Amino acid sequence: MTRKTNTFIAGASRGVGREIALCAIEKNCRVKALLRSEKSRSQLEAMGIDVVIGDTLDIVAVEVAIQESKPIEAVISTIDGLPKDGIGADYFGQ
Repeated sequence: MTRKTNTFIAGASRGVGREIALCAIEKNCRVKALLRSEKSRSQLEAMGIDVVIGDTLDIVAVEVAIQESKPIEAVISTIDGLPKDGIGADYFGQ
């Protein structure tokens, strides 16, 4: 029996992050995604992704999202965001 890799993805709600999450699920990985809002939650959960709501700029929220009984073996960040006031949402976080 092959052991599943536990993968944490920030930025899985759309674009490249969602494609990576789908690819990981297809490769039989367990995927946990950190989302800023509930907007994509039901779609991702329907794909088999464990969703946690939080802000990547909040270190406590990220720590809580990553902590679990199964260790996270891969962390992927594709956070981006729509520009607000001329600065991308991820500017300070990356």
